Amino acid sequence: MATIVAPGTALTVVRRSSPPQQWTASVVVSREDSIAARVNAPPAAWDADFPYMLILGVPGSRTFAICSFVAAKTDVAAFRITTHWRPLDFRKDRRFQTDLQAEVRSVLGTSRQPGRLVDISLGGLAVAVESRPGGSQLDVGLWNGGYSAMVPCELVRATPGETGQTVLHLRFRDLTPPQQAFVRQFVASLMSGEGEAS
Repeated sequence: MATIVAPGTALTVVRRSSPPQQWTASVVVSREDSIAARVNAPPAAWDADFPYMLILGVPGSRTFAICSFVAAKTDVAAFRITTHWRPLDFRKDRRFQTDLQAEVRSVLGTSRQPGRLVDISLGGLAVAVESRPGGSQLDVGLWNGGYSAMVPCELVRATPGETGQTVLHLRFRDLTPPQQAFVRQFVASLMSGEGEAS
């Protein structure tokens, strides 16, 4: 579990009830397996029968851990962390990891650069490039099974890659029916390849 969170870090506490309830909070103290947080407008009583989830970070770069309630005093609540911190992904489409050639073009200018496709889903893709292109509207060239397509995308966020590259996280935008068919076929080929590998 070994993630120690700095005091003052903002987080969200979610009780996994039906319906779920959530509160904003800030970390008071953190250890490898526990966190105490000052909760804004805490409940009158915490319910130890439900599991809780702690969420850190900003949209697009959030992590979460499942925890259990331990104790509370006034507005400070303590939780025992029961899982590792993991990325929180609200994307509705399953992503398929890959390492394939791609090309990124800026819609605003004439910049064009090679990239490596990191992952793809029916809703978007991530591609690693040497430098971040200008603008948020990009076209990405993909190749699969002897076919190619240039798909229009919108930049959601850019993050540093492992080898000094920039990873562009992109959402597909206004795909034509042939582009949609290409993406569906691309994802289907990765799904079938995954099935053969297992």
